Amino acid sequence: METFIAILLETVRNEFKKPPPSWQQVPLEPTDLQFLNKECNQTSEFDPLNKRQTMYKNLVQGKAPVVIAQCPYGQVTVVLENPNQRGDIPWALWGRILRLYTEKINPTEPFKVFLLASTSLRQFPSGTKPITPENINGGYTYRCQKDTILLYRAEDATRVLLHELQHSCCLDHTELGVDQVQAETEAWAELLWVALLSEGDPRQFQTLLSRQRTWMVTQNDEVKKHRKSPTSKGPMMNGSNDSVRMEPFPWRYTLGKEEVWRRWGLFSCGESSIRNSSSSSHTASSAESNAAAADAVDAVDAVDAVMVDKRSKKKEVSKNTVPSPRKSLRLTFPVDATLKRRFHVKDSSTML
Repeated sequence: METFIAILLETVRNEFKKPPPSWQQVPLEPTDLQFLNKECNQTSEFDPLNKRQTMYKNLVQGKAPVVIAQCPYGQVTVVLENPNQRGDIPWALWGRILRLYTEKINPTEPFKVFLLASTSLRQFPSGTKPITPENINGGYTYRCQKDTILLYRAEDATRVLLHELQHSCCLDHTELGVDQVQAETEAWAELLWVALLSEGDPRQFQTLLSRQRTWMVTQNDEVKKHRKSPTSKGPMMNGSNDSVRMEPFPWRYTLGKEEVWRRWGLFSCGESSIRNSSSSSHTASSAESNAAAADAVDAVDAVDAVMVDKRSKKKEVSKNTVPSPRKSLRLTFPVDATLKRRFHVKDSSTML
């Protein structure tokens, strides 16, 4: 894992040396509206409250602001719950993410991402009621299809995007069974999320990794209280062996993910694991990439309804309280204002 982390950070550093991809506004295509109509008007175990249907109705009735932006690596269609969310989307970072997955994994065709930016938060149920998809899920895709990524919560959308990109790029080891596949996918998504927020800087990566571990462990202590038996095993899948045993929900996104991180050694991953990674070049390139990112935001800002007016952005003060891992089922720690400004989103944004 130490070698992998060194390679990962170098890859991310190299990405941030480049200007971010440029976004341009495009019209909503009939085929994309048909896809949304199909997906939002069918039931899903992962969206029992039909948040997708509500957002879609607001879209077709003209009540929801919509942003459709395209870069060389994909298209993102965003249906907003309210106009105040226009500065919440980390366009430069999402462009980099799509470029990384295109160039490193699947260069055949651009991605299509649909974000129904419901402001519904991930929260623990009251008392010791069981955790259900209503409390934690926020997106899905169809395996090995790059044009079907659907996210239906604004909160933690960047982490969910990374999770669904793993599925869409056929990176699942399906022989392990759905719970282990999801646990590993979530583990990868959160590791990549930390690396991207660090911009490949080894010291920053270590700081953010520590914050994510603390959030994960504290949150999982609370998760155990909502399980009838914290150590129970679920039923076997089709009489298979223990490697594909079904686990009680939401093991895959919480305790299972933590097990994967521990197996990878990420809980014992100290500064020695990145000691040989060079950060000297990052310091110089960071200023350049930040300036380029600002240029990318300026370009998208010029497009109607894509980005928030910078003057109001500077004056805005977040009124949101910081979520607690004992109450929130957001799977990554809440990003602070410094990181939000680095990635050019409003202080009130939950999408990073």
